[in-house]
Amino acid sequence: MDERKSPAGGPGGRTWIREKCTSSGGRAQERFDADRVRAAAQNRWRSILAEMGVNPSSLDGRHHPCPACGGTDRFRFDDREGYGSFICSQCGAGDGFSLVARLLHLDSTRDFSEVVARVAELVGAQPEADPRNQAMARPAPTRPAPQPTDDQRARERLRIVWGESFSLADPGAEPARRYLEARGLGAIVVALPGTGVVRCHPALPYFEDGREIGRFPALVAVVQDVTGRAVSLHRTYLSGEGRKADLPSVKKLMPSIRPGVVKGASIRLYPATNFLGVCEGIETALAVRAATGQPVWAAITASGMAALALPPTIREIFIWCDMDANGVGQQAAMTKIRKP
Repeated sequence: MDERKSPAGGPGGRTWIREKCTSSGGRAQERFDADRVRAAAQNRWRSILAEMGVNPSSLDGRHHPCPACGGTDRFRFDDREGYGSFICSQCGAGDGFSLVARLLHLDSTRDFSEVVARVAELVGAQPEADPRNQAMARPAPTRPAPQPTDDQRARERLRIVWGESFSLADPGAEPARRYLEARGLGAIVVALPGTGVVRCHPALPYFEDGREIGRFPALVAVVQDVTGRAVSLHRTYLSGEGRKADLPSVKKLMPSIRPGVVKGASIRLYPATNFLGVCEGIETALAVRAATGQPVWAAITASGMAALALPPTIREIFIWCDMDANGVGQQAAMTKIRKP
């Protein structure tokens, strides 16, 4: 395929044109506004690079081998202001576009249009309209671009965090493995990656009063409603050594896909049969699994256990309660569990 790329309006132009042959022998142009693509990619570079094959564990802000030129610890991804910035002692520093160019073995200046087009594909940005066609078309009434709803933003955020996380079997999941091993769950961790609902995020942002104050490894688990639909993610922030991170009171649940859908939901650690073990937390559920071999779900909290909704196929329930000094866990365990 013959391709030509050029900046519109000279070196300072912001709209970049990728021109390529079509199956009919003609030429089709795709015009991308680099500033718009850059804005669409902001704060999404970890998932963009992961989709391009970069190991998410190398994007945690620490020193790692460079995904472009190798080495041992010459590369660090700091993602300043969400623009994908990095530093490599071998191939230099740059932003997310520069790193994509290196991964594709392209020149970040001469082949910039191809880099912009590749990032646009990954973030779902559409080509700009061709002004020559616009001149011939009848002017259409301008309408404000629809803004994403809170639900749509929540869905996208959940998708990004889950996409940036990786299996507990991955070498970069060491903090999560250490955390579970310290709680006597080392043996059960070996089988846990196969469940597909628990992962480790290498550097999950932590916010206080709307301001990011740091990034930490985190155990991330899928929260599902009674139909099995994923509705939220549960987070356990950790230190690099595998202990719970020393942070203020943390809201462990991320915003759900829609208000109210978390009620009755759970973390389905193992597929249920006609019977099921029910616990409050992930760690308790894993301990029950290690001791009994039962399929177990975590209801997240005591109130979650009391409100837990279960599929009608489950005929027998084993309730494993937390022995709280204030009796909250025991009271939740005695509450009748609803069935749809």
